[in-house]
Amino acid sequence: MREPVRHENYQHDEAFTREGMSRRTAQSTARFLLPFLEPGKRLIDCGCGQGSVTVDFAEIVTPGEAVGFDLRETDLESARARAAERGVTNVVFQNASIYEIPFPDASFDVAFAHQVLHHLGDPLAALKEMRRILKPGGVAGVADHAWDVVIRAPINPTLEAWDALRIRVIEAIGGTPTFARNQRAAMREAGFSRTDGHVMLAGRSEVQTGGRQGSGMGGMNPNLLYLRSVAKSIVLERGWATQSELDAMEQALDEDPGNPESFFLLPVCWAVGWA
Repeated sequence: MREPVRHENYQHDEAFTREGMSRRTAQSTARFLLPFLEPGKRLIDCGCGQGSVTVDFAEIVTPGEAVGFDLRETDLESARARAAERGVTNVVFQNASIYEIPFPDASFDVAFAHQVLHHLGDPLAALKEMRRILKPGGVAGVADHAWDVVIRAPINPTLEAWDALRIRVIEAIGGTPTFARNQRAAMREAGFSRTDGHVMLAGRSEVQTGGRQGSGMGGMNPNLLYLRSVAKSIVLERGWATQSELDAMEQALDEDPGNPESFFLLPVCWAVGWA
């Protein structure tokens, strides 16, 4: 049995999951995987949070089955309530770790992990588990932000300081913020026979797109929410910034979307691997 990285804590706190990640949909976060879904497939959502994407998947694969797992039981309770409210009965949620997925080899047609792997200290081990539970010819889809590549204008020293600080926070809790660019190589090393991948820019760009480029989180400002609910306590504990400096970053993040001349773009890497 594998020992997880001791200091690793890839979970967002409950506030972030509730206010941000639960706004995700299959269309907003997994449209690269949708062409591989069809009725009758069995799918597993690794790190499902509050199940908003998993329930969408379940509706697509009916009469097949969708399984979602995560570590926080309160999130799973919310996921079960969401499925019941929507009348979706072909989905189950359970408590589990992506390092030890509690299903036999070759149990699923499709595996999915959204914004999970870059929070891990050993994403390769997680990919090997995803590969293990896939049937021959099965498909895995993963998506991760490339937090080390931020395109921001106009230049704002306060927000640039936040960009650097966020990378330190992800590393401090055991994550791998540079993982996204290595998705496909890691999938091949994990045993996938072939891979495909592409990159989109998520964030806000009036100049480039003529409209807002969504983050998949229902219009929420994920950076602002992450600072408030996850990063602040870690930064203060380690002395990486003062309370006044964090207040300035929070104010800048809150005001920045109101500036029609500003833009913020972040690569989101998607990869698909075939078992």
